[in-house]
Amino acid sequence: MRCLLSALLLPTLLQLPLALAQENEGEKLFRAMEKKITAAKVIQIVAEMDDQGEAAKFKASLILTKGNKARVRVRGDVKGQKMSTEMTSDGSKMKVLMMPGGREEEQSAKKLHGLFSTMVSRVGLIGGLRIVRVATGGKDRKDPDLEKLFRLSSFKLGGADSVRGHNAKVLTYTVHIGGNDADAARVTLWVDAKTLLPLKRAIVPQTSAMRITEYYDEFKLDAEVDAKTFEFPK
Repeated sequence: MRCLLSALLLPTLLQLPLALAQENEGEKLFRAMEKKITAAKVIQIVAEMDDQGEAAKFKASLILTKGNKARVRVRGDVKGQKMSTEMTSDGSKMKVLMMPGGREEEQSAKKLHGLFSTMVSRVGLIGGLRIVRVATGGKDRKDPDLEKLFRLSSFKLGGADSVRGHNAKVLTYTVHIGGNDADAARVTLWVDAKTLLPLKRAIVPQTSAMRITEYYDEFKLDAEVDAKTFEFPK
């Protein structure tokens, strides 16, 4: 009986070190990428997103500084309806204009760099904005716990691939939105093998029709930025 059990269990036991190694290497790659992004004084992103589940297409850009200055522009449509969001932060306060409807909000820009740098590392720019309504502080709001807001688990390193002519390393992981296991999504991330910055991301929530694919036409760190970028639109 012991010999029979050993024969049955041995293949599984032999595969465990390989599976654990893939998980460790996948998380190691992700953490190196995230550390690079969150440590940057300036983050610039140009992205495009396709959500097959909700017939949505968007283009967006982000410029973000360590001093919590930011400019976000999102343009696109959902099921044929045009939508746009423009957010500007001067480092102390933030104004958001959303269309249609012309809704305008003003909030605190406290800790904006930490929030957005973590968001674009873990769930992407447009995907992050569509999956969660991020808490950005304010007089009556607590600062968000980023580890709970975008909790990660189940890393796994995949094989090599290419994205638009760039060599990429592929990894997968699970993100738990708001720390809630019921709102988990599986993420596949293509990381530039040379720069260790994102090239492409696919997000599949387990309880939603969303099927988000986000491409990064530009993902730059620490480039020069014109101060006029963060002036509030008149």
